[in-house]
Amino acid sequence: MAKAKAEGEAAVAAFKPIIGWVSKHKQAKLILPSLNKPATAKAIAEFEAKTKLKLPAPFVAIYRLHDGQNEDAANEA
Repeated sequence: MAKAKAEGEAAVAAFKPIIGWVSKHKQAKLILPSLNKPATAKAIAEFEAKTKLKLPAPFVAIYRLHDGQNEDAANEA
């Protein structure tokens, strides 16, 4: 469990500077509104139950920041 938590924290630590960089660049920050809200623990559990998969901690950690991207909104930017 501690290893999974550390891996999740490492994934978040790697992702946050990317968002920081994007937010500081005029053209790049246009994608920020297209990022979906965080995935809920319930949504992740339902996905895992439906697919019979246990998602890796880093994957879950990233989706707890942003549940993907709305491609239509990204293309409008």
